[in-house]
Amino acid sequence: MIVRLSIIALLCMALLGCSLQAAPSPPPAASASAAPVASPTVPAAAPTPAETEAPTAWTIGLLDEPANLLPFSVDGRAAAPIVEAMFPAPVLGLNYTYTTTGVLEALPTLENGGVQLISTTGFLDATGQFTVTETSQPTTTQQLVATYRWNPALRWADDTPLTAADSVFSYDLFAQVQASQEAQIARSVIERYELVDEYTTRAVLKPGRIDPSYLISAWPPLPRHRLQELPPEEALDQFAEQPLGYGPFTFQERQPGEQIVLERNQYWPNQANLPQQLVFRFFPTAEELRGAVANGTVDVGTVERIPQELFAYLDQDQQSGAANVTYLPGPVHEHLDLNLNDERLQDPRVRQALAHAIDRQGMIDALFGSKVKPLSSWILPEQRAFYAGDEQLTRYPFDPGRANTLLDEAGLTDKNGDGVRELASGQPFTMTLLTTDTPQRAAMAERIAENLRTVGLQAEPELQPVDQFYSPTGPLYRRTFQLALFAWIAGADPGGLPLWSCNAVPLQENGFTGNNFSGWCFEAAEWPLRRANSTLDQRTRAQDYLKHQQLWTQEVPVIPLFQRPLAALVRPRVQGVKPDPLAPITWNIDQWTGAQ
Repeated sequence: MIVRLSIIALLCMALLGCSLQAAPSPPPAASASAAPVASPTVPAAAPTPAETEAPTAWTIGLLDEPANLLPFSVDGRAAAPIVEAMFPAPVLGLNYTYTTTGVLEALPTLENGGVQLISTTGFLDATGQFTVTETSQPTTTQQLVATYRWNPALRWADDTPLTAADSVFSYDLFAQVQASQEAQIARSVIERYELVDEYTTRAVLKPGRIDPSYLISAWPPLPRHRLQELPPEEALDQFAEQPLGYGPFTFQERQPGEQIVLERNQYWPNQANLPQQLVFRFFPTAEELRGAVANGTVDVGTVERIPQELFAYLDQDQQSGAANVTYLPGPVHEHLDLNLNDERLQDPRVRQALAHAIDRQGMIDALFGSKVKPLSSWILPEQRAFYAGDEQLTRYPFDPGRANTLLDEAGLTDKNGDGVRELASGQPFTMTLLTTDTPQRAAMAERIAENLRTVGLQAEPELQPVDQFYSPTGPLYRRTFQLALFAWIAGADPGGLPLWSCNAVPLQENGFTGNNFSGWCFEAAEWPLRRANSTLDQRTRAQDYLKHQQLWTQEVPVIPLFQRPLAALVRPRVQGVKPDPLAPITWNIDQWTGAQ
């Protein structure tokens, strides 16, 4: 899965009720000049089967069992640890930047000649968009061309060389089937994807698309020699049942509801430390997974949705030496959307007062073990190249006194002494706080409502099923809410157009598409955001993202809350595991040692 977790970010919000796929959530992008992070390097020489015995098996504990193990799996983050072990991503989001995994020889950039900008001629249509259909307005624009050189050392687990033709075959196959949203987004930036030679492919992006997310065009390969004679849907169905890996492992068997077993790919170059089997066990609760790591029946476990009561036990395991527990601020970040169509929320002072009234740190301490910090922006601090830094942003610490002052200035006062402020019409200031019907979100909504009551504002929590909350005809897309509590998922690159551009406000005119649910259409912020998403120059992008974040934090269309913590649980004798907020836990599995 290419730029696997990044693309998922593009989808995030819609599935973030909890399976968390960003977005529709947004966006990822790939920075042309970002330095690749160090990663396993695949030797250039052709591999031979392993002659030395590795540990018999490692066991990884997960909470969610994916339905399929395809590249571009509809199960996204649930499938990622298993998929990465069989099909290492050509481009991987790691530590909020991009790296190769040895599948490509290098990331293509302008600097190394792997990316070129070429001129192309065409026309402008009635809306000002580029088209090849002749109109009265001829024009010239640029196209971005990215060249990918595939590592010739790689082999499918049946000893067939992996070639560039496998990548092009996969691209063509996905064009003929009902693909996941992740695959559709990846295809949407590409005009054509073509074979250059045995180990080289080329992606030509659509005209005018000088897109920092161009790395999503490195298409993950499928075994052409196994599937090319089958109809497209049948080919994918067959591959989903019995996937053939080109990475450290390949598929062996599935026991539904219990485990998926992979076996070592004897033709993977870096296999000295690999066991004969990699077992993924699925647990119904985080508590049971934690117990399995502590008693030694699971070597590594990951938990993304950590129950409130589990933090104390995990800390106890760390202190006793039963497990090494690593907490990370995850890419899933909670926020409170404010519908700017509602007249009660159109005064910036009211929105600023809401931000000051919410005790985010108190919520973190009570529900998330104090493992993360409040957020100040829609760009995460870990997205270091583009995060503005708290000192350059308008911040909203918990301050009920300041909230009361702002509400007074906005003309909202409690005239009848009943504890609820009134509007100019004399009606009480009451709102509905909409969120999903999960226990943690319910607890979060109650705490926010309680905070707002202390400054004279009434917000009644209303819980909805996830599918209803994110439905295309539901309250977000139709913008019938007042306050809405949900999450996005970040990628290596901020992106932002699907969240904040004026075109992304769901309206009847655009078929209620887009994820700018607050309806914040602010021209002074629109152009910096567009520039940041249409240039490969990192310095320019950082300056434009700074301007956008400054305006965003002043205007407060959304109140950022916090990132959800992730936990990686590792048996003490297992070494080399490097948990990352974006990359699957298995991203460097050929560097793990110690398990038996």
